[in-house]
Amino acid sequence: MSIDIKQFHDLILVPTMNSVSLYSKESCQLIIGTGCQESQFTFLHQEGNGPALGFFQCESLTYRNIINDVFLHDINLKQRFLSTLGYEMMPDFSFLVWNLKLACLVCRLHYHRIQEKIPCDLPGQAAYYKKYYNTILGKATTEEYIENFNKHASHIWTD
Repeated sequence: MSIDIKQFHDLILVPTMNSVSLYSKESCQLIIGTGCQESQFTFLHQEGNGPALGFFQCESLTYRNIINDVFLHDINLKQRFLSTLGYEMMPDFSFLVWNLKLACLVCRLHYHRIQEKIPCDLPGQAAYYKKYYNTILGKATTEEYIENFNKHASHIWTD
């Protein structure tokens, strides 16, 4: 069983991205695609008892690297991030399991660190995900990403 991805997009993702001034249609599509690929918006803990948590399957070291990279260089973004979450300090890594805003923000911050613009088309986003999120060492393929996106989320964007 998975969540309703359209509701997740409309009620959690978009307002969260707007609250930190990081909204774009392309970034939201990429985040949704990442969740479709990584967990099918079903698994909160990596299958096979792996270390990754949340719909976007983030690992502890990656979590710390993202936070340190971004917040070291942008104190205003850090303040918006913490304010959106209602925290004074960074929440524990384990919060990715239940705090959907945090999971969205961490996924977005991962992509925010990349200089290359997020592509507007699904094949481009699949390649971007593979290169920057799953990496050459990961098992995912661009074909899988496209298949999972189409299976779980293509209905969200009809234009």
